[in-house]
Amino acid sequence: MSKNDVGDALLEAIGNAVRSKRQDLGLSQKALADRSNLHPTYVSELERGTRNLSVKALNQVAEALNLTFGQLATLAESGVQSLVKPLLILLIEDNRADVRLIQQALVRKNPSPVFQVVSDGAAALQYLRRKGDYKRAAIPDLVILDLNLPKKSGREVLSEMKKDESLRKIPVVVFSTSHARDDVQRSYDLNANCFITKPVDVDEFFKTVGTMHDYWFKTVKLPQIVI
Repeated sequence: MSKNDVGDALLEAIGNAVRSKRQDLGLSQKALADRSNLHPTYVSELERGTRNLSVKALNQVAEALNLTFGQLATLAESGVQSLVKPLLILLIEDNRADVRLIQQALVRKNPSPVFQVVSDGAAALQYLRRKGDYKRAAIPDLVILDLNLPKKSGREVLSEMKKDESLRKIPVVVFSTSHARDDVQRSYDLNANCFITKPVDVDEFFKTVGTMHDYWFKTVKLPQIVI
């Protein structure tokens, strides 16, 4: 999940905590606004999670709800977990050593993503289309795709994904041992979102995977995929 998504979830969680406590106290939004010396519109937007908040205003709201700032923050933080969907990476890779290295690199990151691993192209497409053994599969936020796969190649998986209206928005990182210009060009022709050559050095491998994580989950805002 990107930083923006976490921030949005926190705003929503604060709003939910304020509304719940206000209702427990039997207060209307106007009454809370009067007690906290804020405009009723501010309180309304706060409870909807659409208002950028100041520490001063939150202190005023907390006091009006008979809470400390820390207590209000704790209520909000506990609510974030129910709002934030865990990041999910679908790793399409048949090399077990590379699977382990990628997982080890990514579990060190915060937020730490959830993994699903499939080892051949045919299974990958079944997973993405939620067919066969994967009828209840969760939609991935990111696909990391090797090119050289059994049954269906990574190129075939990429091609079918990007032709499928329901799958084409899922970002796909081609992560391959290949340095070949033709492989790079062909991947972009098939609308890969980026092409990264796997480093041979383990430290560089970890660094590259970490950079991949930070770009997709901290820098950019990911699309919402509904299938």
